[in-house]
Amino acid sequence: GNSILKGAINLMEIIKGGVTAAKGFTASGMHVGLRRNVEKKDIALIYSDTMCNAAAVFTQNKIKANPIYVTSKHIQDGKAQAVIINSANANTFNGKEGLEHAFRMAQSTAEVLNLNPEDVLVASTGVIGEPLKIDLIEDNIEKLASQLSKRGHMAAREGIMTTDMIKKEITVSIDIDGKKVVVGGMAKGSGMIHPNMGTILAFITSDIDIEQNLLQDALRYATNKSFNRISVDGQTSTNDMAIVLANGKACNDKITEKDRNYDTFLQALVYICTELAKLVARDGEGATKLIECVVEGAKTEETAARLSKAVITSTMVKAAIFGSDANWGRILCAIGCEGSEFDPNKIDIIFESKKGYIEVCKDGEPLKFNEKKARSILEDDEIDDVDMSNILNNIKVSARNAIALDSKTKQVLFEQNAREIVPMASTTKILTALVAITHGDLDREVTISKTAASIRGSKVGYVAGEKIRLRELLYGLMYKSGNDAAIAIAEDIGGSIEGFAKIMNDYATSLGLINSHFESPHGLDSPKHYTSAYDLALLTTK
Repeated sequence: GNSILKGAINLMEIIKGGVTAAKGFTASGMHVGLRRNVEKKDIALIYSDTMCNAAAVFTQNKIKANPIYVTSKHIQDGKAQAVIINSANANTFNGKEGLEHAFRMAQSTAEVLNLNPEDVLVASTGVIGEPLKIDLIEDNIEKLASQLSKRGHMAAREGIMTTDMIKKEITVSIDIDGKKVVVGGMAKGSGMIHPNMGTILAFITSDIDIEQNLLQDALRYATNKSFNRISVDGQTSTNDMAIVLANGKACNDKITEKDRNYDTFLQALVYICTELAKLVARDGEGATKLIECVVEGAKTEETAARLSKAVITSTMVKAAIFGSDANWGRILCAIGCEGSEFDPNKIDIIFESKKGYIEVCKDGEPLKFNEKKARSILEDDEIDDVDMSNILNNIKVSARNAIALDSKTKQVLFEQNAREIVPMASTTKILTALVAITHGDLDREVTISKTAASIRGSKVGYVAGEKIRLRELLYGLMYKSGNDAAIAIAEDIGGSIEGFAKIMNDYATSLGLINSHFESPHGLDSPKHYTSAYDLALLTTK
């Protein structure tokens, strides 16, 4: 993780490693015979070499899997050190024997790891109503434990899969008061996806030091912002659970209140859960497209969530999107049936994907639009926004392009021509700084070139041949809007202006900036150097 300008803005860095990336965590996965295909792993183990604060959220389905009862009992003290998971069998609705088998999974795991059974959490996924072949697990648990390693996250993420077609894993690092903190997660899910608890099956590990009650609050908040907002088939699973373990080995100052450091961790946790949730939805059984619905301008966030859920769960909307048909009347029908209060005369609807965007309704009135363009946009496999905005927007500003964006939720509070492509000038330097922090060594000395020293426009005043640390160049870039600092940073990290511009565009794409293109690190006029107010707002939330 890195921080910009003495930690004023905290950044997340996407890294590799999944549930074993954080200090002290190892994992493993293998085939024990629960699945017929010997090439398919069917069990996984996550282990921390020290006790963790633990938090979990569970399914709200009236019929709960036996592992739910065991894990909810074992986590009552807020502590855990291992998680054992099997696939191919849900261990659900199979009587007292099933509950006994869930306890035996914890017991056998505890014995080989020299733990108390209460410090082992249990999860299962697969077919409901069939007896779990517990002997296969008990007979192989010692071998599974012997395979624990830092690279074991790859086997573990396979061991939890059922009908999943893709592996679901995401990892980030963040900076907490100068300490690198890692958060990594994996999930499974492709059918019975309509969570109403926290998740499908998701397992998250971190080396952050944080109070257990704050960890629980953070997990509940993150799952409500992510997993609880997706749907594939409208069915809430009997086995849904999300677990997060935090062992404190990052050695950060312990988080004991909801302060800036808590917010930094919360942002990372929300990101992990959101990305895993998107992977689950994308991998839905029979799914060909991922639909993301953003509601802006609603009276409350809860109202916005209900309206967006009404859209993504609508069979008629799904059918239209599947057929690449911009039949926006079905969206109106879905939100009208939901029951929330809003003014139909203040509805805008926008379809957007990586291929562009198109407005089809403005202030409750239909717009003439290019149906061929709309079809092209909807033919993409990820429809980023089915966007209903301006429900309550009555704010007037003199600027041609304007936007107000909630930095945590990314909810648009107000916008005016926010997605129109415009020149960006010195605001380019925001991305230049982010790329420098992500890819550079802040303590490395950079030699100022003649090109950097002679650049026109606002400058710090560096002299050719002068050696300046990258950290100081960032101050010159952001505080003085120094074009010379921008060129020096670009040449150091990208090797050239062109090389750095490629890194900038790749980074912008990873952040979701779909209406931006960068040709320079400073923003001097160029026809191929542009952005939108929406993209700039999204950029500044990073």
